[in-house]
Amino acid sequence: MRPPCAFSEGVTIPGWTTTSGSGVYGQFEPGPPAKTTYFNSVPDGILVAYINDGTVSQTVGTTPGAGVTYTLTVDIGARKDNPPNAFTGTADLMLGATVCAATGTPPTVAGNWSVYTATCISTEAGDPIVIQLNGPSAQGDFDNVVLTDNLSSTPEPSTLTLFRSGLLALAYLVRRRRFAQS
Repeated sequence: MRPPCAFSEGVTIPGWTTTSGSGVYGQFEPGPPAKTTYFNSVPDGILVAYINDGTVSQTVGTTPGAGVTYTLTVDIGARKDNPPNAFTGTADLMLGATVCAATGTPPTVAGNWSVYTATCISTEAGDPIVIQLNGPSAQGDFDNVVLTDNLSSTPEPSTLTLFRSGLLALAYLVRRRRFAQS
């Protein structure tokens, strides 16, 4: 049986770097009834990464050369329990010194999610490719982080593997800790 709600606070997501002024970050597995208390649904149905007052970032690799187009897509959520107009989650795709902010339309209903997209074109070989998820004040909630490029039709493997494996590992640790406390 799934616990009603599981979360880890202050535990770094494997493969990601976290910087938070408030120290509030981690992963959240909203099960019943929390799933409907905080969100109307969860895009992947399982886990959400979150951060207050900070960033979660990952260096994915380096650009192979100039002219490669990278596209970042990420679901950003608006929790039901945040004050009105407190939707502050943002995402950036950085290729070297070039920062491309993800754009999208904030959810019109509290508890919903919106897809945000950033597209960047590399200017030279060897620039680091960095994904940055931001929660500037009220909690930023993120799911389904995917990076693709115009050289292939599939997402960068390290993006999906590290993000999903990290979230799954944290879910396992949270469950193990909850069962140990019982």
